[in-house]
Amino acid sequence: MKSERYKQRIKLVCLAFLMMVCVVIPNQVYAAGKNKEAALTVEQTVKGKTNGTTDEFQYELTSLDSGNPMPEGSNGDRLKFSLKGNESKELVFSYEEAATYRYQLKQVVEKDDKDYDGQVYTIENYVMQNGSEDFLVKTAIKRKDGNKSPTLSFTIQHKAKDETPVKNTASVPKSGDDQSFISLISLILSALLIIVVYKWNKNRRV
Repeated sequence: MKSERYKQRIKLVCLAFLMMVCVVIPNQVYAAGKNKEAALTVEQTVKGKTNGTTDEFQYELTSLDSGNPMPEGSNGDRLKFSLKGNESKELVFSYEEAATYRYQLKQVVEKDDKDYDGQVYTIENYVMQNGSEDFLVKTAIKRKDGNKSPTLSFTIQHKAKDETPVKNTASVPKSGDDQSFISLISLILSALLIIVVYKWNKNRRV
């Protein structure tokens, strides 16, 4: 009887051990493969007429620390993308480790007739451990002047084209007043000529 009880106890111990292994191993695998995504939206607003240029603008996201996780479509530590008109784009970051990740976002300024938004944003994603099996991501965005910003927004304000006609400053002859003045001068000269001829004839007769 004692041997039977001993065998049952051994079986119970083995069963309990197997149950513990089944519970612990999945948790360890899950913890090793966990990741957390952070999504940020870039907004573009275009105001005014384009003055003959396109409404498409390029942007560049740069990692300030080499090796930081980057959104899909990146080339190393850089991501370039375009927005047209009043479009927006979502940037998705995927993190597997708790740390601080820093980035810079700006509009690519080219030498052309376009109007640009010269704003430069610094993005800091703080990835923190939230319990044993999850991450918490907090984001801080700053403008180039150091002030905080709630959004990643760029505004392109096209300047109104000056369409005021150029005033012609060249002198234009006036028809009415000038003609009257010329007629008066002609009459005076004619009268003087008649007087001179009259006096000359009179002097000859004397």
